Amino acid sequence: MAINSTIIPAIFITWLLVISMPTIFAHWTWLKYVDSVTVAESIDQIWPYICVSPVVLALTTLGSALLLSRKEL
Repeated sequence: MAINSTIIPAIFITWLLVISMPTIFAHWTWLKYVDSVTVAESIDQIWPYICVSPVVLALTTLGSALLLSRKEL
């Protein structure tokens, strides 16, 4: 089971390092990732994203449910 595994946390940490290292050392400002420090510092700027995300999630969930209900299984 993936929940009891150490593979998922290792991939998650590795992915953050793969993104953060070139950003820091090569000064690539176009390469972005979400971390807790950046989010905490710029909470005023991300409110539109926080409000839009649940709406998009609800619409895609409804759309997927409609498509699955019409599909013959």
